[in-house]
Amino acid sequence: MKSPLIIFFTLTILSGCFLLVAKQDVNALLTNMDPEVKLEIEQIISASSNGSKVNVSETAFLENSLLIIEQNPVMKEKYKNDRTAIKPIHYRLTISDNGQCFIQDKNTKLQWFLFKGQCKAESN
Repeated sequence: MKSPLIIFFTLTILSGCFLLVAKQDVNALLTNMDPEVKLEIEQIISASSNGSKVNVSETAFLENSLLIIEQNPVMKEKYKNDRTAIKPIHYRLTISDNGQCFIQDKNTKLQWFLFKGQCKAESN
């Protein structure tokens, strides 16, 4: 008698987990880009790419939620054609349902909170 009750309650609890709504982050755009925000973005991207020096554009995340960073080393040969030897890193600016902005690495799915930047949902 105990065993069927335990199985029933276990199945009931497990089925409830499937009804939970998954958190949906939405693509976002920055509403402000000042030197502090730019520096914070550069620090996040530099830290996520093993300390590589990164210089981000003044318009990063203002017009598009996607930022692509090439990670190819400086070419020693003049016309070497190996731009695709190392794939670029794709970063996406997202906003959570509570209004917090995050920079997400699309490959690793890691996210970093953006403290100084304000963002809004990207309209399609």
